[in-house]
Amino acid sequence: MEEKKNNLEIATFRFGIIADFVTGVRLNYGEKEKLIKKKIFKKYIIPLSKQTNIAKSTIKKLILDYKQA
Repeated sequence: MEEKKNNLEIATFRFGIIADFVTGVRLNYGEKEKLIKKKIFKKYIIPLSKQTNIAKSTIKKLILDYKQA
């Protein structure tokens, strides 16, 4: 039961990071990169992690994984 709760927390957090890119909103030229830059410099409370930042490559991988699912 605890594992399902943790998985849901992680999935919810990850979707919150990528929602701007996968919910059908059209971003103008350069907006995607600006938005990613904004997200990589922000501090987060990441479920089950001591990290507080997210790498650009991680965001791009999460977007790709979501679109392929």
